[in-house]
Amino acid sequence: MMAFIHTMIKYCVILCLYPLRLLPIKRDRIMLISDLNGKYSCNPKYLTEYLIEHYLDRFEVVYALSNPAEYPELPKRGVKTIKMGGLKYYIYAMTSGVFVTNSGGISFIPFRKKQMVINTWHGGGFYKKILLDYYPNTPSVIRSTQLTADKTDLFLVNCAKQKEHFPRALLIPKERLFACGSPRNDILFSGERKQEEIKNKIGLSGKKLCLYAPTFRRTSRSVFAGAESSVIDIDPEKTLEALKERFGGDWVFAFRYHPKIKDRKAVFHESVVDLSDYDDMQELLLAADVMINDYSSSVWDFAIQRKPCFLYATDIAEYEKMENFYIHVRDWPYPLGESMDELLRNIREFDEGNYRQAVDAHYAELGSFETGDACERLCGEIVSYLETRKKK
Repeated sequence: MMAFIHTMIKYCVILCLYPLRLLPIKRDRIMLISDLNGKYSCNPKYLTEYLIEHYLDRFEVVYALSNPAEYPELPKRGVKTIKMGGLKYYIYAMTSGVFVTNSGGISFIPFRKKQMVINTWHGGGFYKKILLDYYPNTPSVIRSTQLTADKTDLFLVNCAKQKEHFPRALLIPKERLFACGSPRNDILFSGERKQEEIKNKIGLSGKKLCLYAPTFRRTSRSVFAGAESSVIDIDPEKTLEALKERFGGDWVFAFRYHPKIKDRKAVFHESVVDLSDYDDMQELLLAADVMINDYSSSVWDFAIQRKPCFLYATDIAEYEKMENFYIHVRDWPYPLGESMDELLRNIREFDEGNYRQAVDAHYAELGSFETGDACERLCGEIVSYLETRKKK
């Protein structure tokens, strides 16, 4: 019943916004949102950065945020910021020649055919099942997914497995899938110099960084389920000892909550640096020398650099009751520890040659499209698309 009401609300919003279709479209206006958290982050951020550097003389760039006051530097750099929600937000959405999201927020907007709607997506690789693969034969999810798919002109995929399965899971026609990798991952091809710049930025210059970034847990299998964190039972000090023993150097252990976790508790250990409020996950992935994760698709992004990634997953059986995998976690190429002792052993016995070989094979099997030029290729596609529509 709740799902039906939610769908009806979407149709009501569409009807209420329909009069805005009378407003003229500004073909050279690009509006972007990070629909997961309303911040300047993820793929929309990196596309914006590329637009600032290469296209400000051609496009009006508008970024919608939950709190524009948090980003006073953006207007100074030529980007107009507006608050998400409200009439002004919808006016800009309905009059932009190009609208970019990384998740959703488009099913209830009555876009016109002369507008280009792009979903850059937000998940790397091919790990946990999504939408219609997770909720098969669920009418409310099918209706909502179809509403979004009908309004999407271009959907970015970062590997061949996504291109193969997303038409079924997201109802996006195969010809609308754009194989260019993730714009946010271009930075991961920047190298050690950029890595040191970011370490300096977060106050860890000269240190080796271990980033622990577990994903969220659903509170139920419902479409409207909330998100909660797992029980954090890792031992930072023992982990740091093992890292120093295997890799040498002076290490710092940092923790980051998944952005879906709203009820955040205090950092679980006094020796841990909490980076949960740092908006840019990709900068942290570049800065980190080692990552520890559980089931998050951010392992796909991190391992692009071929740096060591370890899985610490103590609740696989419980997690599987809420999630379904395309590729089971035991078949991922990252060393898996189901206990603290296993994690420490995996760190101490880490074989770089075997690891790189396993990760290379994994990216080949999934058919990676990550080449470090996603922003450039996407902007080229936008220009080409707009030029084609101008002639019609």
